[in-house]
Amino acid sequence: VVMPWCYRVIEMQAFDNCVSLQSVTVSRFLDSIEWAAFQNCHALERIGTGPDGTDGLPDTLETLNVSCFAYCDSLTTMTLPARITVIPAWCFAGCTSMHTINFSEGLLTIRDYAFEDCTALTRVILPMSCQTLTRRAFHRCSPELVLVDGNDEWLASGPWQGRFDQQ
Repeated sequence: VVMPWCYRVIEMQAFDNCVSLQSVTVSRFLDSIEWAAFQNCHALERIGTGPDGTDGLPDTLETLNVSCFAYCDSLTTMTLPARITVIPAWCFAGCTSMHTINFSEGLLTIRDYAFEDCTALTRVILPMSCQTLTRRAFHRCSPELVLVDGNDEWLASGPWQGRFDQQ
């Protein structure tokens, strides 16, 4: 799918259950991906501004909604732009092939079940800006959680204790 350059929002359930969809080229002006927009797109491998979904999500993207990429089994990596401050519930739930998620400084919150069953995640690097990491954010998967500030890294085991707000 190649979306027109003027699209700013991918509406709720726009591509829900498009099980053969492999790549999506989005507008460089995209602001929001709504509820369940790509849920159950089992073959989706790439979504971004370049040809065949390469080049990653645009810097203009501010909002991801609940379950927007849930059960996209073929997604392996995702880099989120700096304007994304909240990862909502079930956003990437069931993305069993995802082994890399890159957050930008400015991320504040990761909600419950955001990465449920993302069993290929072994190490997740969190920016120092992250203030809230709910207990069930990584439900049924157990990545090593690492806080990074410049070149310094700290293991964030038991993330709901101390550094993060308990929710």
